Parts: sequence; C-alpha cells; structure tokens
Amino acid sequence: MNVHTASRLPNGEDFAFWDDETGYTAEIHVHASHPQASDVNTGEAQHPLLTINAAAARAKPGTRVVIHSGVYREGDQ
Repeated sequence: MNVHTASRLPNGEDFAFWDDETGYTAEIHVHASHPQASDVNTGEAQHPLLTINAAAARAKPGTRVVIHSGVYREGDQ
C-alpha cells in the first residue's frame, strides 16, 4: 500500500501523526497467555502480570502499562 494514501483520512484530509513524548518512569507488562503470568509477579516482560486489574492497582503516574495480545476476562478470575 502506498504510504501517502495510508496517511489520508476517508474524507481525503491528511492524518496528523504524533509521537508519544511521555517520559515513562516505570513499565508493567500484562500477558494473560504467558505460561508463567501471575498477579504476584513483578510485571517485568519476563515475569508479566496475569490481569489488567493487577496492573491498574500497581500503576502510578508515569507508568506505562503494556497489554500483550490475548483474551482478558477480568471478572472470571
């Protein structure tokens, strides 16, 4: 696909791209399908949390929460 046409909105206007300039101080990973995922983990990429709720409880201003692909059913835990 042509990059120029991919950056156009359906009405023909150019899409205004932006970069994330946030200065994150921490990062938490949530990965429900990871075999060792657990809400008692550290939340590091190698030791992800199981639920988004656990990440939300730990996150503070400046924390980036990375939610990996998967099915999350928070109410089923």
